Amino acid sequence: MKVRKLNCFRALALSAVVALCATSCLKESDDTLILPVPDGTISSTVIPTEVINAITSTSVMQIHQGLTPPVMITDTLHVPNNDGGNGNGGNPGDGSEGTVTTRDLISAQFVCSPELLVYASDSLYNPGDRFDDVYFAFVGQSSSNIVQYYERQGSSTSYSGEAQIIGEGNDFTVYFYEDGQFTDGKTFRKATIISGTWTDEGVKDYEICFVMLDKQDANNDLMRVNYYRVYRDGDGMASKCHWLTEDMLKK
Repeated sequence: MKVRKLNCFRALALSAVVALCATSCLKESDDTLILPVPDGTISSTVIPTEVINAITSTSVMQIHQGLTPPVMITDTLHVPNNDGGNGNGGNPGDGSEGTVTTRDLISAQFVCSPELLVYASDSLYNPGDRFDDVYFAFVGQSSSNIVQYYERQGSSTSYSGEAQIIGEGNDFTVYFYEDGQFTDGKTFRKATIISGTWTDEGVKDYEICFVMLDKQDANNDLMRVNYYRVYRDGDGMASKCHWLTEDMLKK
């Protein structure tokens, strides 16, 4: 079976040519947007209600609701504090080094293998198309169930500074949205939704959905607004693994 290596642009491009060249065209950093206060559902100010209804009514993806999602921990990362290297003893600017202090940051790290397309609003990909394995992680889950999201697929990595977890029991949904821009001037706003069930082995029934929320794209190279694509783990389980290291974290 042919494996497509389009990395994070599986979420954006309408044209396969655009998808293949996008690595050199997309600006390095996208802007994660601040999420509204959660009420146990995905806010319509993030993703339109009609899009959520379309996703759930066609059963292409399960979206869990609730305010008591699981706390997911597979690893603890030891991260230097942002104290200029003078956490204990030593004074900034006087040449003394002191002792760098660290803090523990919980993380939950997984791999989706193989990643298969389930549904696409457009016709660029077909159900069953296979993509590179996806490594992903939720880092620093807070008492308000906000996490940082990290992802690696092939040679590409992505990061979101604010993702919200909702759900009940072991069932959860994570969502966030962000603005991005290509160097040729095309801009976009997209949302990401991740769902599954936390287990001792990993995330059962892992699914991920990308929704195009808005764009400025004169040639219509990107996926249309309110179109979406859903992918899942081909064997039904995104397994626990350890791939994210301290030096990969955003400080």
